[in-house]
Amino acid sequence: MPWRKLALWGVLAAIVLGAAAAIVVPKIDHGKKLGAAERARQAAAADAAEMARLRTDQRVHNLTVPAGDDMVVALEGAIMEDAKARAKAGTISGPILETRCDAATPDVIQFPNSRVYKCFVETASNIPGENKDVLGTGYPFVATIYTKHRRLAWCKENPHADEKGSRGDVRTHVSPVCAGNLSAVIG
Repeated sequence: MPWRKLALWGVLAAIVLGAAAAIVVPKIDHGKKLGAAERARQAAAADAAEMARLRTDQRVHNLTVPAGDDMVVALEGAIMEDAKARAKAGTISGPILETRCDAATPDVIQFPNSRVYKCFVETASNIPGENKDVLGTGYPFVATIYTKHRRLAWCKENPHADEKGSRGDVRTHVSPVCAGNLSAVIG
């Protein structure tokens, strides 16, 4: 067995493989960096789009209630109409069956002559990821009734990242105009 030839071929193979690795490895690393940067750009764009969607979804809605009308009944009706419009637009699942608003505890009031309400729009859709409440499947809203000016303000809530599958890296907050002091804890 020609050991010298075998050793020479072994050394030559090691040199060729080393040279190939010196050329290929930096190109692979560069490709990985480019791929990671593109994925980061795509994630940032997706986060920005989701943030815009949530801001639109949670925007403040207002209504002035005529004197003599029950303000809680008016609030439930206004949220019901909002939910029906959302269902028609395809941003929530319907059908919209019922809306109920219950007063929150007084400690969440932020503005004088106001009261915060937790509202729930019941649907019959059974879509995974929707909130469940005592009424069934549906969507939570939060509202404030401003009694002095007979004004209603309401916003749709969206689950936090650790609830019902929302994106973990995107957060918004419901306006205090709707939620009073609850705005610090609901999204």
